[in-house]
Amino acid sequence: MTDKITHLHVKPKPNRGKPLELVRSAGGCRHLRAFVDEQKAELECADCGEKLNPIQYLATMARKLTSWDYEAQRIQKLRAELAERKKCRCLKCGEWTEIRAVGQWELEMILRRNGKL
Repeated sequence: MTDKITHLHVKPKPNRGKPLELVRSAGGCRHLRAFVDEQKAELECADCGEKLNPIQYLATMARKLTSWDYEAQRIQKLRAELAERKKCRCLKCGEWTEIRAVGQWELEMILRRNGKL
């Protein structure tokens, strides 16, 4: 091996005026908001500016809306079940006692007693 080092002259390529594009990671924009161009029938993400497939966007929003509807129905059902409950079993004595609503002043008194107010 010799001690002589040969330098290669590399000429950088000129920038052709195209901006660099960054590849999105899996946790990138979720495209929740979009601009609609009715004349061109195009959809563009309001957050990242990416062109979107209108059918795919509509399908995604329909799935989200459906899941929100199911969640709202589940919450209404749980509220109705809670409203129907009139009695609960006492943990100390084991007898059934009636559940009554706590007023605002009682809530404040309990919080003061526990040092949370």
